[in-house]
Amino acid sequence: MKKSGRKRCTAGLILIILTVLTGSVVYFVKIRKQETEFLYLRNTCMTGWNEGNVTEMEQAESEPETEGAVRNVSGYDFEKLRETNGDIYAWITVPGTQIDYPVLQSDTDNYYLEKNLDHTKGYPGCIYSNSCNSREFTDLLTVLYGHNMKNGSMFGSLHDYEQEEFFRENREIIIYTEGQCLRYEIVAAVRFSDLYIPDYYGINDDIGRDAFLSEIRQNAAGESGFCLDEAWKERAEAKERYLILSTCVDGHDDLR
Repeated sequence: MKKSGRKRCTAGLILIILTVLTGSVVYFVKIRKQETEFLYLRNTCMTGWNEGNVTEMEQAESEPETEGAVRNVSGYDFEKLRETNGDIYAWITVPGTQIDYPVLQSDTDNYYLEKNLDHTKGYPGCIYSNSCNSREFTDLLTVLYGHNMKNGSMFGSLHDYEQEEFFRENREIIIYTEGQCLRYEIVAAVRFSDLYIPDYYGINDDIGRDAFLSEIRQNAAGESGFCLDEAWKERAEAKERYLILSTCVDGHDDLR
């Protein structure tokens, strides 16, 4: 009987291991499927305007338009993007990283934390903002969220900015929306608390925005800070709009 019991235990152990392995295979297949979908969108929806000819685009924008002419000053065909998912409203590219994805916003906050482009549940989710933020990026504070994927996809490669040399050499974020291209200069990369920034500081309140920037400067000056641009310290009081990219920190559930 003891021998038979050991056999049952062994069979049970094998069953558990096989179940775990099967789950892992499904997990990676699902992630791979989503990465393929993102690649398809990049290849089929990018128009003539992209990060390589933003200067040409800006020059074109300054020229007088011919009556009746339609000029595409976005980097992507948003009508085509919305055929895949109607919640797509922007595209984010961070040169030097793997970040090159559509940006989505649902009426349900944090919907894309656990939902993919095709609305299936699971990883990697999508890059998204919550409904409090304008889709035109006109708020004083705009927050985009993305998972810290181990393969560096989504917002996983934001952790590259923990290295000062990388920070100094990769300083640009490009946002494409329907009809415009926005270019941001990266001024700080810090570990921050996991509090919900829009609620705690507000998104269009001068006092709240300045309080947030003060916290960022303090964090960047301590052990939680990685690379604060010195020039930004001198002009931090200027009334500027800020884009915040938020992702998890491995081993620290209370940090972003």
